[in-house]
Amino acid sequence: MTHLSAFAGVSASALAEWRTALGAAHVVADGAALAAADRACCGRRGGVAAVLYPADETQVRQCLAVARRRGARVHPVSTGRNWGYGSRQPPEARAAVMSLQRLNGIAGLDRVGARARLQPGVTFGALAAWLRREAPELLAPEIGAGPDASVLGNALAGGLGKGPYGWMARRLSDLKLAMPDGSIVRLENVARSGLGEAARGGVALEASFQLCQAPVFRALAWARLVDGAGALASALELALPLASERDRHEQVELLNGARLRLQSPGLAAGPGEGVHAGWLLALTLWGQDEAEIAWRLARAQRRLGRLPTVAVGAEAVERVADLPAPDRQGLTSAYTLTGRPPPVDADPDRDGCGVRWISPLLPSSSAAAVAALDALGACAIAHGFPPALAVRLPDGDPVGLLGLFWNRNGPAAEVARSDARAAACAAAFRSEAGRLGLVLYSRDAGEARAKTLVEAQ
Repeated sequence: MTHLSAFAGVSASALAEWRTALGAAHVVADGAALAAADRACCGRRGGVAAVLYPADETQVRQCLAVARRRGARVHPVSTGRNWGYGSRQPPEARAAVMSLQRLNGIAGLDRVGARARLQPGVTFGALAAWLRREAPELLAPEIGAGPDASVLGNALAGGLGKGPYGWMARRLSDLKLAMPDGSIVRLENVARSGLGEAARGGVALEASFQLCQAPVFRALAWARLVDGAGALASALELALPLASERDRHEQVELLNGARLRLQSPGLAAGPGEGVHAGWLLALTLWGQDEAEIAWRLARAQRRLGRLPTVAVGAEAVERVADLPAPDRQGLTSAYTLTGRPPPVDADPDRDGCGVRWISPLLPSSSAAAVAALDALGACAIAHGFPPALAVRLPDGDPVGLLGLFWNRNGPAAEVARSDARAAACAAAFRSEAGRLGLVLYSRDAGEARAKTLVEAQ
């Protein structure tokens, strides 16, 4: 979602007009709800002046018209769950956040093209429930941020899907936007062209999202690598060509020991906290029948057996129809240092989870990718954080993920120091990224170029 940077501040007259257009209950300008909108689990304050909750396209355009007349800034979000990148906070202070969560319609399904028409308030959980009821032959997309995040918002932020889903933006088409001047713009292929100047400042109203035919079986093959950068380089040499084939039946992910202990705190004790200690390479495999999934599993184990490994293994084959609905397990790493698992109504901003993500697009050579990950890990260690690293390879594009995690439920002075350390770490790596020629995810980029953006997990 992009913001309307031309508007300055929010006046009482703007608030009055928004209340007339939306109803007073759907304009929040004080109290606990406003304070909640201005929280972020990285400790940043965005200066939210009000929160607007339009119900439909007409009300969105009315909100923009008021902003245009009154010179107000408006920052649209879908559901505001971009945790670790600033959540719903506007990039500029004294702005009204326009929450699109009430625009939550699924307009129908093109079964031939496997496309659903979604509004920005449609969450991953809501889409999964709708598909189970209306089209069980299609696989619901899923991400690590949980079932309450917006499908369209995630895609526009360059998010990464699990399983057969890669860069989510590549699945969008016919994006409809309301512009600050009152006009409507439609973009046919968002992934290829990005939003571009013609759509800058627009508010997404709906888009078509291409779904995957549901595979019948899922399996997991994994290898625990020996410690050291050399083992990681060998794993990347195997994974990069595999991912570049864009075989949506196989998804590759690498996590080091520091990240594994945050994401899976019940895991048996493993290697230390070094950048290259305890890397795990996981291959998630999908197949349409028992013969295919058995073939894929056997091939994966042969490949992994050629790596410098401590152990190679596999989990039991599962039927996709028996898998649970999207859950909040992906948020575990955000909650681990708070001493509890994600609750049913997980909200890391509210629950005192300190999270900040640093997400560069990695070079396509294994040696250069390892050097970039070394720099990420060293930056974390220098600022007092475990080097919790992961590598994902959506559609062949390697993405590095450094998660900075801390507990924001302690004494205020201690929390402030941790917030500052995390901000300093992010700033230091931005400088290092320039030296290394890396492209970083930016929540304020205002574009959906799939090869340069990655969503928080």
